Amino acid sequence: MLAPLLLHVNLRLPTPTAPARHALLHVTSCAATHSSSTSKTTERLFTAQPSAALLQAQELANSIGEGPATASQYEAVIRAFAEVGYVDECLSWLRRMRRTAQMSPSLECYALVVAALSRAGEPEAAARWLKRVVSPEVTQKLLSRSAAAGSLPSQADYNRGMAAYAAAGRPLEVMNLMRQMVRDRQLSPDLVSFNCLIAAHATAGAPKRAHSWIQRMAQWNITPDVYSYTTVIAGYARAGLPHKARGVLLEMQVAGVVPNVQSYTSLVEAYASQGKVVEAMEWLAAARREKVVPNVVTYSSVAKGHALLGDYESARAVIDQMIDAGVLPSIATYNALIACCARGRNPDEALKLLDAMQRGRGRVDPNTLTFNLVIGCLVKANRLAEAEAAFEQMSAAGVAADSVTFSSMMSVRPAKSDAGEAGGAVGGGQPSAQKAYARAAEWLAAMQELGVQPTAVCYNKLISCCARARLPELALEWLESMTDAGLSPDVVSYSATISAYAKVGNSQKARALLRRMVTDGIRADTVALNAVLEAYARADEVEQAAGLLRRMERGEMSAPVDCVSYTLVISCVARQGDFRRAEGLLQQMREAGVARDLGCYNALMREYSNHGKLEKAQRLLSELQLDGIEANEWTYGPPLEAARRLRNPRFARSLGRQMLLGRAPLSSFCLASLRRSLGIQGLQTLCRECDRLSHPAVKMALAKGGTQKRDAQQRGEARSEGGGI
Repeated sequence: MLAPLLLHVNLRLPTPTAPARHALLHVTSCAATHSSSTSKTTERLFTAQPSAALLQAQELANSIGEGPATASQYEAVIRAFAEVGYVDECLSWLRRMRRTAQMSPSLECYALVVAALSRAGEPEAAARWLKRVVSPEVTQKLLSRSAAAGSLPSQADYNRGMAAYAAAGRPLEVMNLMRQMVRDRQLSPDLVSFNCLIAAHATAGAPKRAHSWIQRMAQWNITPDVYSYTTVIAGYARAGLPHKARGVLLEMQVAGVVPNVQSYTSLVEAYASQGKVVEAMEWLAAARREKVVPNVVTYSSVAKGHALLGDYESARAVIDQMIDAGVLPSIATYNALIACCARGRNPDEALKLLDAMQRGRGRVDPNTLTFNLVIGCLVKANRLAEAEAAFEQMSAAGVAADSVTFSSMMSVRPAKSDAGEAGGAVGGGQPSAQKAYARAAEWLAAMQELGVQPTAVCYNKLISCCARARLPELALEWLESMTDAGLSPDVVSYSATISAYAKVGNSQKARALLRRMVTDGIRADTVALNAVLEAYARADEVEQAAGLLRRMERGEMSAPVDCVSYTLVISCVARQGDFRRAEGLLQQMREAGVARDLGCYNALMREYSNHGKLEKAQRLLSELQLDGIEANEWTYGPPLEAARRLRNPRFARSLGRQMLLGRAPLSSFCLASLRRSLGIQGLQTLCRECDRLSHPAVKMALAKGGTQKRDAQQRGEARSEGGGI
């Protein structure tokens, strides 16, 4: 399916060759690494998607349909989908079993989900499922079987079961197991039992409940230890409550329990994660005074706190400090700091940290996550050449790219220009919409050549590129190719495809895709419904748009109405000149409790201006200001241009004064319209009255106007001389 699609692209415009070149480089430089790291299950997914097994799974699912089914039937369907690595289907049937059929899935069902995740190449997710779901259930079954066999479980057996539930953050199950131990075996809970209960509450995000059990332990004549207190400190740290964490550490010191490095590290992390770096540094120093040697996590937490505040110099200083103390930074240290750079959109600092990892004193080999963070940061800053250079560097370092790497390389947003433009890159190094699509398609092909299976996210980005480039047929082809690749389209996939048809005003196709989406069991969200509204609006199908909006208002659709929904219909109605209806919809928004935004006002302002309704435009501007919304250049631009077109300098001067005295950015478009209405002298006088003559945009507008006036005079003189001759 991919080859003809790429051929389709090549017929439209020349596609860039950089992604293919980078992929080839990645293949050759990472060959040894990739061949050793590619799992057999992933190879099975690539070499032979087992169509027979998939057909069997689908047949089993169809045989059940929407009717009732037994637990064994559910398990058979989950097993069939697990064999082909269809995780979403496994989870969907598991949820249906629990919620619709009100059945408790067997341990085997949960284990099959783990198997599906492993086959789909998601080992980390498989490990999480194993730890949080399967391990506790296994432990509980072992206890039940030993009791049924007549062998009495020991306290250590019960504690192991409670520890498994604690790791999964399931305090209710820990408590039930503790009660079972007391009831069936007359065994009193010991320190380990209570520590499991404390850990379960802390992991479940209830540190206050965890803290209360420290006091209740005294009722059983059990003294909390350093693990008890440290677990509560860590729980408060995760909850973003550093003052509570500090209180627990002081409490443990009063109780005569000596804090260890984990205790101090948890407290330092609590303050650093909230941006309270000074306090974090103070507790780092306190640990040293108490002869507690800080570890890599302690230092890393402080460095991350500085990075979160944008103080990267101090973050690097902490790294130097930890190296001087004989503590080497880990890969997690650098990745956490680079993640802060990505969050703060600071690619320069991310590159500096990447360089420090490879060449600094505390050398650490970057991994896939490191490069993914750096590449993502560069792409978001539209520094595409540097992102490609980082990809090459990743290849040279022998670090294998994954689906996230390629997804980032596909994330280029086109410049704000005509979506149909087939030219090269425009403003700021950003490609046009079609170039952005061609680039994304090449990266997906390169990804497959490298043996990395594209995820639904990758396909969704490609479909979104098609939508922005107004290539709906290609968007639909990529939607179909997702299914061919063994992936289930989600709400984002359908929404982006509907949007592609909406942008060309094909309401029939947009509506058909919405119906197909619902048939496939995917709940349409507000974004998808708004895409259909956009299709109606672009096709000038006013009644259809208004009808869908009413259904959304009444709650008949699967998602609620929002400001964008109203804006699309208001713009459509106003474009037809039905301003009474448009104004009614604007009032209807307020009654429905939907907050108006600037985009909504600007859409109506544009239509008032296009129809020469200057008085209505002025009233709308006053209403916007009463709502506490700041106008921008797209608020003032259309009515100023309408005033020029209608030769109404009085209105232009009044509106221009409001703009110059307000806080809206002064754009060349607005000032040019104002200059054409008032003349150069009139604009200069108005700007002097408003004390805006020194503004760069005003200077440029006046200078440009002067140049145009001189050119006109010269042309007039030339014509006069020509006439004389």
